[in-house]
Amino acid sequence: MNNRNLGRFSLPRGDVNNPEILAQVFSILKIVPVRIEMLFTEDKLEYTAIGERFPEVPRGRMIPEYELIVTTQAGKYVELVEVKEKT
Repeated sequence: MNNRNLGRFSLPRGDVNNPEILAQVFSILKIVPVRIEMLFTEDKLEYTAIGERFPEVPRGRMIPEYELIVTTQAGKYVELVEVKEKT
């Protein structure tokens, strides 16, 4: 992994209100957010992150966008995080 293993994804603003879940998601995926933007009109946060699950992106290319599907248990523990590339 290097600093070009980049991906973009969005999370609803409500999901960010639970920092424990968010920390678990980032830990499971082994990602480090390098940019976060609040999109008020869409009520979500858009992240750009470095992570081993993201392929290396050559300079000058668009960073691919992904969908994160998070499954939790009782709203407290993350059971599964699926990463799907948006087409």
